[in-house]
Amino acid sequence: MIITLDLCVRLGDNEIIKGLNLHIEKGEFVFICGQAGSGKTSLLRVLALQETHSGGRVVVDGRDIARIPRREYPQYRRSLGVVFKDDDLLPHRTLGENIAISLELAGWRRTDAKKEADGYLKKIGLLAAAQLNPHQMSQNERRMAKICRALVRRPKIVLADEPLEGLDSHSVQKAFELFKVANLRGSTLAVTTHNVELVGRMERRAIMLDKTSLGRMAETRSK
Repeated sequence: MIITLDLCVRLGDNEIIKGLNLHIEKGEFVFICGQAGSGKTSLLRVLALQETHSGGRVVVDGRDIARIPRREYPQYRRSLGVVFKDDDLLPHRTLGENIAISLELAGWRRTDAKKEADGYLKKIGLLAAAQLNPHQMSQNERRMAKICRALVRRPKIVLADEPLEGLDSHSVQKAFELFKVANLRGSTLAVTTHNVELVGRMERRAIMLDKTSLGRMAETRSK
């Protein structure tokens, strides 16, 4: 499903990723671990066509993403559910609308989209807050809503960058349950984190990115 072959990513004069090889199977749920600067975020942004790679190949669902014409970017991105730190909720939309809007853009009827969004809010204990705007919510609650927004369309691939960072322990468990359900429904998940101890409790395969050894194949720790 996701393969990188000698992947290289540069940011100006800095080599963020060098010669990275990894393989994520279709329907797999993996954590990508590493400290700041190890290339976790850049890897996900390359997969989401938000950054370009400077060398190597990236194959997603059998397709070399470097060969995707720019006019087909929106179609490709519709197959993804993404959680990035700088992708904020829409400030002038309610919490429920922020989640439902991605379904409406995918062609869902508004009533059906609202029902699906409400179902996700109920799972995270925020259904009563569906009509509130993001600025009325805590940071913890906004983070959980962003995860719901990424998963609600049941995307083929989920790319989540440090989605558990800053969550309290109860919310971490809720978020992990959401990811597990998405995986059971067929989504392939790649979730980054620097918290290796946390990953050890999740019983999922971990791909370790080491800033000092990016020229090797990423180390894998079994679940």
